[in-house]
Amino acid sequence: MMSNVFDIDTSPESPELLEVARSQLRETPETREEGFKKLRELLKENPDINYSDEEEYLEIVLRCCHWYPESAMKLVSFRNLIS
Repeated sequence: MMSNVFDIDTSPESPELLEVARSQLRETPETREEGFKKLRELLKENPDINYSDEEEYLEIVLRCCHWYPESAMKLVSFRNLIS
């Protein structure tokens, strides 16, 4: 049980959860690897954007953008504008 609503559950994913991630979020080992790589490249090209390079942070941003790095970049950029 998680003690805080913002804690990240890092327990192994069930086969059912992995299927939901694949079918609804485009999340596969290949899209994850490419998403992390491309988002890090995009962020390095924009040194004025403050961000965390931790994989857990990038995963949250990429997952809510269905692993499209360009969309995740827009989300990170927008977050920097309002903070």
